[in-house]
Amino acid sequence: MELEDFLLLGAVLLLPWAFGGVEIWAYRSASLLLVGAAAVALLRDGWSGLGLDRRARWLVPAALLGVWAVVQIIPLPAQVVERLSPRADALYQTTFPGYPDRTEPVTVEAVEVQAIERVDEAAGLPEPRRSATPAGLELGGRWDGWRPLSLLPDAGLERVHWYFALLMGFLVARRRCADPELAEVYRKLLFVMFFGLALFGLLYAATSNGKLYWVRATLENTTPFGPYVNPTNFAGVMELATPWIAGYTWMAWRRRSASTPLRESRIPFLASATVLCVLSALATASKAGAALLGISLAVLALVACRGWRQRLVILLGALSLLGLFTVGLRYLPLGTRIRDFVEATGGQVSEVDRFVAWNASTAMIKDYAVTGSGFGSFQDVFPAYLPSGEYMRWYRAHNDYLQVVLEGGAIAALLVVWLIWNYWRRALGALKRTPHGSRDYAAIGLVLGLIALSVHAFFDFNHQVPANALLFTTLAAIAIAPREGLDGAEERS
Repeated sequence: MELEDFLLLGAVLLLPWAFGGVEIWAYRSASLLLVGAAAVALLRDGWSGLGLDRRARWLVPAALLGVWAVVQIIPLPAQVVERLSPRADALYQTTFPGYPDRTEPVTVEAVEVQAIERVDEAAGLPEPRRSATPAGLELGGRWDGWRPLSLLPDAGLERVHWYFALLMGFLVARRRCADPELAEVYRKLLFVMFFGLALFGLLYAATSNGKLYWVRATLENTTPFGPYVNPTNFAGVMELATPWIAGYTWMAWRRRSASTPLRESRIPFLASATVLCVLSALATASKAGAALLGISLAVLALVACRGWRQRLVILLGALSLLGLFTVGLRYLPLGTRIRDFVEATGGQVSEVDRFVAWNASTAMIKDYAVTGSGFGSFQDVFPAYLPSGEYMRWYRAHNDYLQVVLEGGAIAALLVVWLIWNYWRRALGALKRTPHGSRDYAAIGLVLGLIALSVHAFFDFNHQVPANALLFTTLAAIAIAPREGLDGAEERS
């Protein structure tokens, strides 16, 4: 292992324990480690240290997405803003006195006059007495000069920093794990971390007092689970981990030596890790998490079976387990959440608060169709589009893909679709049979976990939780690294 491996793994393995990385000190520390890992690899091996050669051309949309995020926060002339984002231009005109053609200094008095003009009840009332020396304080910074397309450029800059760090982490992991021996080291360390997280999560669920690590209250209105602020985000980690560990367990069982006692093999640890991950995911009471995890494991079991008879047995066994699980739901937190959900909505999906918010977002999409409102601006812009009487504070859209459209516009949406297409072509192509004709069930499980979290992104915001985003990008890199390394070997030969 080289220095970049220690830096990368330090960020990946520690960030989940830092409250999921949701606080600025946590993800900024992780980003420093990720950028440091990329810098070490770049200084030692040049561009090849990051795997940036002809085979990396499929990452062009990822680079362009970062460029677009930077463009959003750069101040632009008023004519450009008006062309690209008429709604942002209109907001600037009603918010900043004199914009876009300011002929006199913008003063506090001008702001006051503009505010009074917007109040109908103030019409006809005498102006308040003014001081002989009126305030002439000029409002500089974002009040003066050009404006960016983003309505919240500070938040956009924060997102650019983190996105760049994730991209660097992906490149380092993809390049380093092309070496099978090094990929095995990464896998072992990640499995140990997943085992520890699942064990800690179950321990916390049994002894929870509603505080992080039993000592600190959360800043959000959520109930912590394990080291995470939000139980659903913890379930997202288990969605990623469990199919991968289960697939590797099955491979270890198939390849075990008859002369090696079971207790002396790695199978007991792998099986225990799989069971703990499943139990901890169920303990979070995440409805989507439980469903997606169950589907992933069922697909893995069907793929691992040989012949239609074994598949039929597995299918019947899965249905039996599902029936027992359904009966036992009344004793689990997940069953309580499902009952509460049905009672609150009356079984009508359209009454779910997320669907109400998604419907409200259509007007926001129309207003910022091309450029979006700016990455990181959702929580400040979206409240204006909520229906009358809606009291909830929406920090995220609970749909990562929808939020990309809202904040990044059609430009970001096209780049993300392009990137997704490029990636999954490679990830699914890496699942071809090995030279011996057998399937790599660990690789299949890994891809199923990535698919599960990608589907979950339609209903939640796991990719906006720093620790989950870093785990996702790292595992995504590991999933395609063997094929990337093989292609490189073929080219060199």
